[in-house]
Amino acid sequence: MSELEARLEAALKASDPPVRDPLFRIELMVRRERFAAHRRMRTAIAIAFGTAVLAALGVAMLGDVLGGGVMGLAAVGAAGMAFVVLLALLSAGIRPKLPGAFRL
Repeated sequence: MSELEARLEAALKASDPPVRDPLFRIELMVRRERFAAHRRMRTAIAIAFGTAVLAALGVAMLGDVLGGGVMGLAAVGAAGMAFVVLLALLSAGIRPKLPGAFRL
């Protein structure tokens, strides 16, 4: 091989694209999956907390309803319906824009 061919070959090899690191790609996929799992866990915790609060409100309002507090029952029912709509949106993959304190 002549000197010119050797220089040409060296120049062509210098412009090769960088070698892809498969371990980096796997690590990136693991990181993304871990982030998604944390997001799902936060959503599940928020759903459990909301359900517990609505159940507690419903039990507390039950005594008032039997005594004539129909407006209290309507308020709990409206809160329950809003929560059910939020659950339906989250399960459909739609992330509604919520105020800062309520971000999921």
